[in-house]
Amino acid sequence: MTDFPQPDEQREEALRAAIDDLATAAVDADSTEDEMTAAMEAIRQVPVDTQRMLDALRVPDDAGEYEAALRSLLARIPDGWGRWIRCGPGWYPILARLEERLRQIDPDYQVHQIKAEFGTLRFYWASRNLEIHGRSPTRSGSSRPRLETGSSE
Repeated sequence: MTDFPQPDEQREEALRAAIDDLATAAVDADSTEDEMTAAMEAIRQVPVDTQRMLDALRVPDDAGEYEAALRSLLARIPDGWGRWIRCGPGWYPILARLEERLRQIDPDYQVHQIKAEFGTLRFYWASRNLEIHGRSPTRSGSSRPRLETGSSE
């Protein structure tokens, strides 16, 4: 298994805080140009290794019994694409089954993105296997939630 860099959580949190400060200044009608400039400068001063940020494997903290399957999906995302999953835990059983089935069909498939959007699961992937490619020309999928917890979108 490939070794992936660890997320630099302290720097990423500092970057999020600086971006939040800029967003606050941007929507505050009373913000001055100097305050906006200071917020921008604060973002520039956070030393972030962008490649490390994108290539770190980010298994959700609430993965539970689905950790191995989610880790396998994330490991299939190419370098530089960002290895994270943007969906709630209700989707994890579906993703685990999908990972198992795709691995059986094509052990070399790639994942491009996994996210929940507008109440559906979006799973973008690619295969070099022409037979599979022919059956799934869009190489993406969408599913309505059956197991989603939390939001009722």
